This record gives sequence, structure tokens and C-alpha cells, in this order.
Amino acid sequence: MLLRSCWSAKQIDAALGWLRRENVRGAHIFVRPHGAHALSLVDDLSAETIARMTDAGFQPAVVVETSPDNFQVWLNHGQILSDRTFSTRAAKELARRFGGDPSGTDWRHFGRLAGFTNQKPKRRLRSALPPFVRLHECEGHSYAAAREFLEEVKWLAEQTRAERASLTTSRSSSNEDSVRRLTDFQRDPRYGGDLHRADMAWALHAASRGLPEQEITNEILHARAAPLWTARRNRIAPRRRCACRSRSAALNVVRRRFTASAPALRAASLCHACRLRSRRIQITRNRPGLGETVAPQKWRGVKESRHALAFGKREQRGEMRWTDA
Repeated sequence: MLLRSCWSAKQIDAALGWLRRENVRGAHIFVRPHGAHALSLVDDLSAETIARMTDAGFQPAVVVETSPDNFQVWLNHGQILSDRTFSTRAAKELARRFGGDPSGTDWRHFGRLAGFTNQKPKRRLRSALPPFVRLHECEGHSYAAAREFLEEVKWLAEQTRAERASLTTSRSSSNEDSVRRLTDFQRDPRYGGDLHRADMAWALHAASRGLPEQEITNEILHARAAPLWTARRNRIAPRRRCACRSRSAALNVVRRRFTASAPALRAASLCHACRLRSRRIQITRNRPGLGETVAPQKWRGVKESRHALAFGKREQRGEMRWTDA
């Protein structure tokens, strides 16, 4: 499609020969107003519908017959509709009210230019020739019901905005009711018992459903307040410290959730993983069903019998290996 938005009437008149040649070769010749305008196009109307529009106070400014008993009309609102969204809404309302084509209601939609042929295959005549686009009326004046119609379109737009706002509020409240429990995430096999990953996944899940940050914080603190492991006494304190590290990382993600985008959250998680690596934190699986613990190890290495994991993945995958010094 070639757009000639800056052509004057003289340039168009001089180019009529070129337009006819392109039209004979199968090209469609369209026209539309340039920039913001005061017109709306209603497509696929019959002569009876146009008569009904005229009786209702919607006198067309231009009537074009694009094929036998099929018309396009342009209506002049009497004022330039600088708001493109409002101009589109007005065209949609006209099409809905008078049975026009809803797909041709954009504020900058093209109409066929009279004097050329309609090259649509389904519009061919019985002789297999394309029909000529004919100009029936060209009054140019605004229709009588323009003021009342535009006021009604404004009211409909306000009603739509109010309904969308109420729908958003109801969705937000329903999402808060549908927040899954933290224990469901901790027991989810996708996280392999890694409570740190489960905490962060639940924090993002709850924040995306509108749960306040303080409630998310309280839930994570409450879940990690009680001892989650039944191990020897001399190992309870280190594991609690590890739980606090996991909890803090999850809370940091929650705080970032309200101010950062998804890529930023992923970057924050990677930074936390790098900090764990620099501190030589080794994730080890202790007992089945009791989760994974994050325990700081000495530089001399980790015994092979502990089945070392590299950030939730087993050592034998080759992603990280720990050797004795």
C-alpha cells in the first residue's frame, strides 16, 4: 500500500492517470482525511439503512456506492475529534447502532475513492467485471444529532472506564483470596525441598496477587519461626541461621517486586546466588521430606558422603564440584 498523505488536490488530479493504471492492474484506491478530523466512516450499509439514518438525524455528509446496493457513508460531527480513541469509539457506536461493519471503525479507516473500480473478487458483477465506485451524495454538512450523539458517546466512555475500574478492584480482592499457602510451595516437588527457593517463589506469587508486603513478611517470618528440622542439637543453630538467610533473600525479592520489573527480580536472585557462591555456602540434602539446609562449610571442603548439591542441583551433573583442600 502506498500512502500519499501530503498530496494536494492538483497533485491528485495530475496523478489520476497513474491511479487508473494501477486500478486496472488490480490495485484498490482508497481515501481518508489527513490527521485529526471531524468525520466517521460507516461501511457496508444498504439504501434502506441510510434512509433510516437520515430520519434519525444522522444525515450523511458523503454517500459512496462501493458495489450494487452496498454503501459507505461519511458523517461530519461538526467538530474535529482530536482524541483518536474517542473518534474510534464514535465510529464503533455508529456501526453498532446502524448495523455497519465493526471491523471498519478505526478513526483513520480508509474509504473507497469514487471513480475507480472495486477489485474485491466477491464484489464482481455477473459479467465478471469489477463494479465502479459511484458517488451518490456529497453535501458535506454535519448531521443534526451530532451534539447529542457525542454527549452520549462521552457518557458511554465514562461508564466503560468505571466498569473496568470496578472489575479491576474485584479481581484484586478475589486474587487476595486465592493466594496459595506457603506450605504448599515448600512441599512442591518442583523446588526439591529447597525452602529458600520455595520462599522466594511464594513471595512473588503473593505479591503478584496484591497481598501487602507486610503480610508477606509476617507469613514468611511465621513459617520460619518454628524449628523445621529434627536434627542434633549442635546443628539446630546453624540451620536456623541458614533459614534466616533464605528468609531475608525472599523478603528482598518482595520489596523489589513493588518497584522493579521481572528482569530486575531475576538479576536480584542471581546476585544472591553469587553471594552464596562467594561465601562457599553448600546446599546439602539432609533427610528425605525435611527439606534442604544451607550450611556454611570450611575451606577444607565437603565430604562426599553428604551428597553435595550446587544451588539445588546435584554435584554429579557437573555444574559445580567441591574438592578437599
